Amino acid sequence: MVEINRYYAVLELSPNAPFAEVKRAYRKLANIWHPDRVGQQSHSKQQAEEKIKLINEAYQYLKDHLPMQIPIDSATVASQPTPRPVSTEVSTKHTRPEIYYDQGAEHAKGGRYKEALNDFSMAIRLNPNYAEAYRYRGFVNSMLGFELGAEADLQKAKRLGVKKSSPVQNNSASQQKSTSSTTRPHTVEKTPFSQPWKCVQTWQEYSGTITDMAISPDGRILASSSTDNTVKLWNLRTGKVFCTLTGHTAWVLSVAFSCEGQVLASAGDDQTINLWHLKTGSLIRTLAGHTKAISTIAFNPNRQTLISASQDGAVKVWNLSTGKFSHNLPLPIIPIRAITISPDGQMLAIANCDRTLILWHLPLNRILQTLTWNSDITSNITFSRMGHYLAFANADQTIRIWEAQSDAITHTISAHSDTIKTLAFSPNEQMLASGSKDQVINLWNVETSKSFHALKGHQDTIKSIAFSPDGQTLFSSSFDKSIKLWRWE
Repeated sequence: MVEINRYYAVLELSPNAPFAEVKRAYRKLANIWHPDRVGQQSHSKQQAEEKIKLINEAYQYLKDHLPMQIPIDSATVASQPTPRPVSTEVSTKHTRPEIYYDQGAEHAKGGRYKEALNDFSMAIRLNPNYAEAYRYRGFVNSMLGFELGAEADLQKAKRLGVKKSSPVQNNSASQQKSTSSTTRPHTVEKTPFSQPWKCVQTWQEYSGTITDMAISPDGRILASSSTDNTVKLWNLRTGKVFCTLTGHTAWVLSVAFSCEGQVLASAGDDQTINLWHLKTGSLIRTLAGHTKAISTIAFNPNRQTLISASQDGAVKVWNLSTGKFSHNLPLPIIPIRAITISPDGQMLAIANCDRTLILWHLPLNRILQTLTWNSDITSNITFSRMGHYLAFANADQTIRIWEAQSDAITHTISAHSDTIKTLAFSPNEQMLASGSKDQVINLWNVETSKSFHALKGHQDTIKSIAFSPDGQTLFSSSFDKSIKLWRWE
């Protein structure tokens, strides 16, 4: 699983390293990164504090999740000088996952979260499909600050079909609830899957073709770039352009908001990146260094770096605090179509023009995995909001979804009648939208890989799509020089 592999990587270990190595690596790194051992510069101390927090989290997660602990009763029996055959009754008692689940629930109620974590983990080892145990362990992981583990467990529980009730229910209560529910009138809940999506607005303010689009983290501003060399900022409350950014000397191909929403980056055919202050609309600085068009840019969630990729084959990392070039990723010089960064800032996905997708570990500065196909990647590549999925499309008009937990392609969707150009996940990760040269936007149920709506209205290729932060609105831009807003009723 990628979540546990990331924690191994934090401790600079290979996946599946034994716990003895985990302990040694933890002691070594904790000694190096202890805040009291670094210089007194504020940035060094802050970096050390962040690093030691991540190291502690990784060690605690691996300690609680590695299959190294022996059940107390088994250990007791093993330590006896004259082992005796264990009766069927006792064996059944200590291998029933429900026993550990109930113990875990009691520990959690008493605030003994580490003990609860051990019990839920043992229940899951005995029954890998124990949905309630995954859900409760996700809650405990969250209480301990292990957000990656929490997200993975809650997602697993969801896939296994856990009930949306309290973590602990006795069977009689569940049966009672089930019986009583059959006597109630059936009400169909309105959801984005069951309700129609309609175009509620169309904006047309461009003389050139719209090339890219991004929405600010607070959902108030939409930025769109164009072949007229400008970037327009839209007020999403009024639907009006309130600022046009001029500074590029050629087509603008990519826009991205910083994580805190104060800065907008734009890049394109003039081989430069402009950083804009959103409150004033003023140019902060221009970053130069690429020798061909910059195809895509992305802010790292760590708020310290910006990454750019270009047709010159370089992936460059820029230091935001100094505004200067930091380094190139040591990759083969191949023109790059798109990049995207995982929400935790650990992984960079790179779509090359040689039919490969590279998964790059940013802290370790090395390749984790290379995926290869018989057809080009034609769309942007995008992580879901919580990092559980990565989606991209190939020239065979197929969408592929890579799942972090299984570390593999888990969904393959035959999607459109022409080349797919853009993809976007809904904030809750339940929907995926795809836009194509066939002028159609398809909405997909991620869990079932089934299309539930086809949105039609654009008169040319769909170039970019994005969901609002609340998931209620989908924005789309097209070569027909328009932006459309779609909502479900």
